[in-house]
Amino acid sequence: MIARVVELRWPTLLVLALCGGLAASNWVRAPTGALAGAALCVAGAAVAADEGSRRLAALAVLLLVTGLWWGGARLGELERSVLAERVGDWADATVVVTGPARRTRYSVRQPAQVRAFDGEPVRERVLLELPGERAPPQGAVLELRAQPVEPHGPETGFDERGWLRRSGVHVVLRGRQPRVVGRRGGIGGVADRLRGHVAATLALAG
Repeated sequence: MIARVVELRWPTLLVLALCGGLAASNWVRAPTGALAGAALCVAGAAVAADEGSRRLAALAVLLLVTGLWWGGARLGELERSVLAERVGDWADATVVVTGPARRTRYSVRQPAQVRAFDGEPVRERVLLELPGERAPPQGAVLELRAQPVEPHGPETGFDERGWLRRSGVHVVLRGRQPRVVGRRGGIGGVADRLRGHVAATLALAG
């Protein structure tokens, strides 16, 4: 009976092991070499195991270690910032708008990803700040003059720096003279078109 329950639930156990490793990577930072060594040892144990339950346990541990490595690698990417080293510099940039606009009294702010800055390829999330009230559509590819600036800290009453850092954003990118030169493709482009269709439908219904 127990073996049958394990047989029915083993996919769930393996998924939970992988998710547990991903979650643990927020608190545990292990060296890549140590994780690779542990993964090889566990993989060898899984191959050598005779009993199905032992093999399942070894596979679960292997997925746990894999999730820990994967999550750590992703967090490492989010913590690196090329633009933080260019704070205050004006340069030509190519930016993709990735989220809806939030309007303030004097500017428009939108999540975006920088694809190039000062002629160098970049893949970094930013909070794009443009003058005026008209925001470019989500998914638009822009060329503009841009300047990375540091987000406001807690001394202003709202810790914008910490809030953005949790999303992997290290700088606010102030832009001027934006020019739409295209639309992003791939899955993100499909999502943009669907979102635009839904928004247009709701506007007509209203």
